[in-house]
Amino acid sequence: MKRTFACLLMLLLLYALPVLGEVTEFPGRVCEGAPLLSISIVDTGEIDPATDDKILRADITAEDGSLSQSLLYRAVGMPIGAAGAGRMDDLNFDGYADLCLVTAAGARNIFTSFALWNPETGRFDEVYTDYPYLPEEQRFADDAEQLWLCNYNLYPESGMLDCYMADGAADYDWTVYRWEGRRLRLIGAATLRTLSDGDFLRERVWRLDGSCHWEQVYPAEWADSEAAISNERHDVIQSTLMGQDFPTAHTRERTALYSLDSEDSAALTTLPQGAALQVLKADCGRDGTWARVLYAPADAPAQLTGYVRMAQLNTER
Repeated sequence: MKRTFACLLMLLLLYALPVLGEVTEFPGRVCEGAPLLSISIVDTGEIDPATDDKILRADITAEDGSLSQSLLYRAVGMPIGAAGAGRMDDLNFDGYADLCLVTAAGARNIFTSFALWNPETGRFDEVYTDYPYLPEEQRFADDAEQLWLCNYNLYPESGMLDCYMADGAADYDWTVYRWEGRRLRLIGAATLRTLSDGDFLRERVWRLDGSCHWEQVYPAEWADSEAAISNERHDVIQSTLMGQDFPTAHTRERTALYSLDSEDSAALTTLPQGAALQVLKADCGRDGTWARVLYAPADAPAQLTGYVRMAQLNTER
C-alpha cells in the first residue's frame, strides 16, 4: 500500500513539473507571395527571476530556407486553449505582417507581445520593449520592459491601436497608441474602478497632450440603468482617446452643470452665460434631450464633465 501511494505521489509530482522543450507551432507569411514561415514556440525551462514568467523562444524558419531566426520573450506559461500561440498581423500598417506572440490568456483578456518585421533587414526585430504606462499613477515606469498588449484592436485609417483590459464586472484599463515610425506613442488612457462600497464607479480619462482630462464618480446603478447611458459613456471615452475634435457650444444663460442626466442630480458647478463648452455627445441621456459636455473653469486646474440640456446651448457647427 505504501509503495503504491509513493508511486502515485511520484507520478503527480512529475505531472506538475514543467515540460522542458515543450513545443507548439503555427504558420504565417509576412506578405502575399512571401515564403511560408513556420513559427515554433519552445519552453526553454528558464524563469525570469524578476517576474516569475517563463522564458519562451520563438523559432522562425522559412520553407525556402531564406530565414532562420530565434527570439526570446516572457510569458505566463506555454500557450494553450483557443487563443493559440500567436499569429501574424500587420500591427504598424506598413504592409508587412508582424509576429504576435500570446503571453497570457484568460476568459476575457488575451495578452500579446510582438516583434515587427523589418523589410530592410529581411528579419524580425527583437521583441518590442518600451516604458509601460502606469494608469493609476498616471506616469511611465522607470524601466523599459517587454510590452504586453491586451485585447488589441487595429485602426489602419488613423495609424492607431487600442488595448482594453477588463477586470471584474465593470473595471477596465483602456489605452490608445499611435505609431510614429516604428515606435508606439501612447496618446490617451482611461480607467474605470469600482469604489470600495461597490455602489459607485470612478471614471478617469485623459489625453497625454493635456487637451482633455477628467475624473468623475457616479452611481453604478445609474450607469447600468439603460443602454443609452452605457453606450454614451463608452462612445465618449473612445472618441476622446482617439483624439477626436469636439464641437464648441456656449450656454444661452446661467445654468447648472449636472453630474447626471437629471435636474435632481448634484450640480458640479454653475455655468455663467456664454460659458464655452466642448460637446462630447449631443442629444443624449435617457430622454435624448441632454448634452454631455466638458468644461474647463478659468479658475480651476481640473476639467469637469457633466450634463446640460440641449435647449440651454448655442452650438457651433
